[in-house]
Order: sequence, then C-alpha cells, then structure tokens
Amino acid sequence: MSQGHRTLKDRMHTRLMLAVRWVSGAELAEGLSTSAPAIEDALADLVLEGLAEFDAEQGYRLNASQLCRDAVRMLQRRKVQRAVAGHTFEGCYRIGVAEHRAGLGLVTWELEFPAPEDGPDFLDLHMAQINQILKFTEQGMAHA
Repeated sequence: MSQGHRTLKDRMHTRLMLAVRWVSGAELAEGLSTSAPAIEDALADLVLEGLAEFDAEQGYRLNASQLCRDAVRMLQRRKVQRAVAGHTFEGCYRIGVAEHRAGLGLVTWELEFPAPEDGPDFLDLHMAQINQILKFTEQGMAHA
C-alpha cells in the first residue's frame, strides 16, 4: 500500500469518526481532489479492517459501539480532549470513551465493569476506579 493511499484511508477514517452517523461515499469524498476509485479502495480497506461498516442503502459508518459514538458526539459538542458516555446494563456499567491522543488522533474504546452498589460512596469508588483506568491508559500510550 502506498503512503498516499494510507493517508487517504486515515482521512476517510477521521471523516467517519467526525460524522458519527451513516454517510455516503460521495459525502466523505467531498472537497478532496482524489479519484473516486482511490476513495472507494480506502473505504473498502476500512470496512475490511473492521474500522467502518457499510450498508448499500445508508453508506458508511464508524464501526464503534453506540456508547463510543455518543462519546464522540459529546467530544465534538463540548470541544474537550476526552468525553465519556455510560449506562448500566444487566448488572454492569459500560462506558464508551472518545479522546484525542497525540500522534494517533481521535481514539475510541469501551469498558465494562460491575455496576456499583447503591449509594454515593459506591458510585464515588467506581468513578475513582474509572479515573485510574483512564490515567493508566494515558501512561501506557505515553510509553508506547
């Protein structure tokens, strides 16, 4: 794969992340002076790599959980470095995280852990654990 193609694929992935909804290939290509076959190849690579979803009627969408897509929307709306969306589900608490990482750009990930017991002390404890996990991922990325 050429460097030019890699850059185009990265740009298509970024555009999908920023759109956070189904978009057509033509909409993703808007404003680019790249040929249609090159754009189609880049989008196909994203689908094959599992980074994007394709539907013939709806177009392309970021292949991420609803929580992660919600976190990306929050990140865009609030113009912050990191946003977290979460909810309880069948005795668990799930969070979707979207964050800007130096050298990587926009990154999304999801975490699931047991739902806290009732009461503010338990919720505070779990939020402290989440913050420790977020700090751990930052340290790990700094050393990568």
